Amino acid sequence: MPYLIPSIHDVGEYTEITIDEVISIIANKVYWDQICEIRRTENKKQRDLLKKKLPALSLAKFEGGKLIRDNLVSTKYIIYDMDNLSRAELQDAKSKLSKLCLFM
Repeated sequence: MPYLIPSIHDVGEYTEITIDEVISIIANKVYWDQICEIRRTENKKQRDLLKKKLPALSLAKFEGGKLIRDNLVSTKYIIYDMDNLSRAELQDAKSKLSKLCLFM
């Protein structure tokens, strides 16, 4: 079961959600304005502060519902982080992964 986490810096309370809800959050650009503000911000410290205000999504199952690495039970999903790739590397990765991915 995926989880919506208020902040990765303070997990605290979290909400179980469905994969359909995850897709809806992404497809409907629920956090788009916040993401755009982060991208516009040139100061790294300020960007990092803004990032801390974004929620996180976890697509893994954790024993006892505690979202810590030692309690990871399983995940049915693969998350591929494409940060810091050149445009050519990004296009290559996307073309290879598009055959396998539910969404990108």
